[in-house]
Amino acid sequence: MYAGAQAYTRTAYTVSNPRDLEAQLLLKAASGLQAVIDGKAANAKQVLDALNYNLRCWKIFTTAAAEPANPQSDDVKQYVLNLGVFVMSHSLKQISNTQVNPEDLKILVKINSELAAGLRGSGA
Repeated sequence: MYAGAQAYTRTAYTVSNPRDLEAQLLLKAASGLQAVIDGKAANAKQVLDALNYNLRCWKIFTTAAAEPANPQSDDVKQYVLNLGVFVMSHSLKQISNTQVNPEDLKILVKINSELAAGLRGSGA
């Protein structure tokens, strides 16, 4: 990526509100998983990279939801934690498989995409 584009990307992340940033991360994770589903991930490393990126995103979300200083309601925090447990266990299951079935990734793409739409206020 060119230096100017990198600077723009850093600036965009800096000025984004937290909900937009979370939505962008979810959509990036969904895009990587969708590439696996579509057969665009050329090798096992790309498949693992997509799954690991999704896993890292959800580790961040669940850690933030568990923080005592998190201003969200207890119901919202519990929802994020429950969803995060499902997503992370499903991601880890796929990572541990020697052969990832792209069909098994569709639920992760759906969750990430729908949550991102909700964060952006656009619905699914």
